[in-house]
Amino acid sequence: MKNRKQKAISCTAAVLCLALFGACSGEGYKEKPLSENTLPLTASLSADESVRTGNAGKFSENNLAFSTGFFRRAYTGGNTLVSPLSLCAALAMAANGAKGETLFEMERVLGMRGEALNADLSVYLQEVAKSGALSIADSLWIRDSATEQIKTGFLQKNRDYYDAEIYAAPFDQTTVSDINTWTANATRGMIKELIREIPPDSVTYLINALYFSGEWQKKYEKSDISEGTFTAADGTASRVKTMKSSENVYLSDENTTGFVKAYKGGDFAFAAFLPAEEIPINEYVKGFSAEKWQGLFGHSSREPVRCTLPAFSYDFSLTASGILKDMGMPTAFDAGKADFSDMFDACPGENFWLGEVLQKTRIEVDEAGTKAAAVTEIEMRTNSAPAVEERIVILDRPFVYAIIDAENHYPIFLGTVTKL
Repeated sequence: MKNRKQKAISCTAAVLCLALFGACSGEGYKEKPLSENTLPLTASLSADESVRTGNAGKFSENNLAFSTGFFRRAYTGGNTLVSPLSLCAALAMAANGAKGETLFEMERVLGMRGEALNADLSVYLQEVAKSGALSIADSLWIRDSATEQIKTGFLQKNRDYYDAEIYAAPFDQTTVSDINTWTANATRGMIKELIREIPPDSVTYLINALYFSGEWQKKYEKSDISEGTFTAADGTASRVKTMKSSENVYLSDENTTGFVKAYKGGDFAFAAFLPAEEIPINEYVKGFSAEKWQGLFGHSSREPVRCTLPAFSYDFSLTASGILKDMGMPTAFDAGKADFSDMFDACPGENFWLGEVLQKTRIEVDEAGTKAAAVTEIEMRTNSAPAVEERIVILDRPFVYAIIDAENHYPIFLGTVTKL
């Protein structure tokens, strides 16, 4: 591998899948084995969990500006859905191979410096997985001809902080099948195909998978479900299935009313943010910052809220490379300046940099609960309380929503509904 004039590292990272109920929840899903062509190397590096000494709350607080900033820049004027946690996990794992200005920019964008990024994120992932509703898996796939070139320190960090499984494989069609099998196993069959082919000059894939299963804490009864009207951002109206409930957490500020609806167990929740009628959704999203988020949750009140939530589902995808450059990490994408020398031993004249960053998502909300999925792909290249009046929130026009962890209010998913 070292004598090649040109090669590319393709790192696919952060497959995030939230799914609920029935067959999609993993009930009845049987894990499939990998082929004999894929060699497990995980046993050669034991994970040292003692390094996970960070603070989950610090992660959610320090990463919030990244989360809301990514959401604002990803918004396209239509139905939008991104997973800040998915992208953050992908970038954090890639950052373990970065140095110098490349690493500095990545840490600055993610909101944490040095080992605090690994320490705080790894503890946060442990905390949100404690209830059993969220399962997490990571894997790192290396072309078998490049196993001597990848740095042990890079692998060890991803074992220590993220329990990454490590595999050597021939990177032929059997590897394509094995990566897709691993992904299907990790997401209980929710995501069955991650890749269709492996470019001949790719040498590694990095995959992070999360799977969430839950249901509404307070279920909708048949009498709560009816037909209603949703008015899209362009003024067109459509008939939709609506679901009515009474909740007890009210969100508000100068141009927002909203509510929080818990999932069973209380560890995760759905949060909805309805702009004031005179505020267009495009203008509202532009002002959706970390400070606004903190204000909404910091001044939330426990009081009765009559809520009407439409059932909805859609897919969304975007290329995030330009967004990340705009957020302040251009060096990682610069072929001449990027420094990922903590990942691979490069031959003279060789350099590694980030290529395409792609995220694909899907959301389904109905009377049973929520199903959502996200896949983030990173490609790397080289040249080698008292009674009060009841509040009412009716989501019958464009709104912002999130799936959050109930303790830290961190947005695992963040999106908009502008048309149905």
